[in-house]
Amino acid sequence: MTMEPTFTLMYRTLAESEILTEVYVPSASAKNSGIQAVPLMYVIHGGRWATGHPRMNPVVQIQDALDRGWIILAPDHRLCPQVNILEGPISDVRFLHEWLHAGHLDTELCSRSLLVRVDKKRVIASGIASGAQLCFKAFIILFKI
Repeated sequence: MTMEPTFTLMYRTLAESEILTEVYVPSASAKNSGIQAVPLMYVIHGGRWATGHPRMNPVVQIQDALDRGWIILAPDHRLCPQVNILEGPISDVRFLHEWLHAGHLDTELCSRSLLVRVDKKRVIASGIASGAQLCFKAFIILFKI
């Protein structure tokens, strides 16, 4: 079973491709008055680094986060062996995080008249299999842990 995202965005352009992320916005945001800062969760697909797509993410996990009022980003990323892990998937997720903190998602949410913005102090990451490894590897490098 799949779940339709609220919208899909390009977050990175490379010579060989455009890399997209699916964005899920909690429906409760339309009922609240004023703009709310809400948590964001990355949900990164698995696939042994060589296959996969954001629609492979567990619908129940996405729905649970939406029910909590969180924004979900389910990014695609480049796959191996066309690129190595560091220069492909890890680089893409790190770029997405920098893109998020530069305010690009908030700009898109505003342009769509959605009454939520990302609380950048409450961002978490989740993934299945290689997606979980990608969360750990990308963020350990990003934060120099």
